[in-house]
Amino acid sequence: MHSSVRHGVKCFFAEILGTGLLVFLGCMGCSSTVNSITSPLQASINVSLVVMMIVQCFGCISGAHINPMITVAACVYDLVSIRLGLVYVCAQILGATLGYGLLKAFLPAYIMDVAYNDHGFCVTVPAKDITVAQAFGIEFIITSVFVMVCCGIWDPRSATLIDSVALRLGFTVGGLVGIAGSFSGASMNPARSLGPALWHMDFENHWIYWVAPLTSSLLTSYLYKYFFRSTLRPGSVSAI
Repeated sequence: MHSSVRHGVKCFFAEILGTGLLVFLGCMGCSSTVNSITSPLQASINVSLVVMMIVQCFGCISGAHINPMITVAACVYDLVSIRLGLVYVCAQILGATLGYGLLKAFLPAYIMDVAYNDHGFCVTVPAKDITVAQAFGIEFIITSVFVMVCCGIWDPRSATLIDSVALRLGFTVGGLVGIAGSFSGASMNPARSLGPALWHMDFENHWIYWVAPLTSSLLTSYLYKYFFRSTLRPGSVSAI
């Protein structure tokens, strides 16, 4: 097998596993039982730890994007080819769908049937008192912050500061989830939103979680690449 094909296959399965674990463990960490109620703070900490573990496991294989919008930013940043980026996105969508299916198989039915704003468990939807425009704006801004952090990690000036990447990304995602989760759901990740939506066949306002992160990722990555990044590093390998 050609080395580039072998690399693509490894990245494909790493992204499936990584995104699957993100949905499986991340949503499980937000669930509540009859004996234990998960607070928003606890949920955000759980998400932080899940992201840290996944980045540590798969960062050296595929970069552990586990998010189509990070892959889009990496393509803009010239770290991943468009063809490989499509492989990543397909893997992430498949992984998120399988991860949520696994969650349904392992968790009690009463947890999976819990309705949040009349929607299924872990389905990302705006809070009842948040308008569509407000949810769009929140998702746009928090995705921009997340992408900006990633671009800062990819910046050549950060080449010697990679030891703490898993910690930085985990705290970034967890912090954003803790801040915005109760308003928009704090998805920042279309694959993560699509998995639960597919299993529940619930796509109300689902477009927000694709359009807002996509436009944010494109604008933020182009801004960082052409305004903030001082030098180009041809042939770089994605750090996350």
